Amino acid sequence: MCRYPYVASELFACENAQMLEALFEHPDLLRLLFSFLDYPPGIDPSCSGYFRKVIVVLIQRKYEQVRAQLLLYSIVWLHC
Repeated sequence: MCRYPYVASELFACENAQMLEALFEHPDLLRLLFSFLDYPPGIDPSCSGYFRKVIVVLIQRKYEQVRAQLLLYSIVWLHC
């Protein structure tokens, strides 16, 4: 489930504009990131922390896009 989470979170924490743009230009990558929320309870706390770190950077830099993605997920969760 958590392959290379530390390295990935550190790369996002660098706030490389091109990398952040690429994430939002490819919806499949963004869906893959948010699929972390679909894992059953019992997720490793370290992986959760790395996910949080990435999400915080995304919210700080791309608030509207992250908000829209979270709204899409909330609609999916309501219909499950």
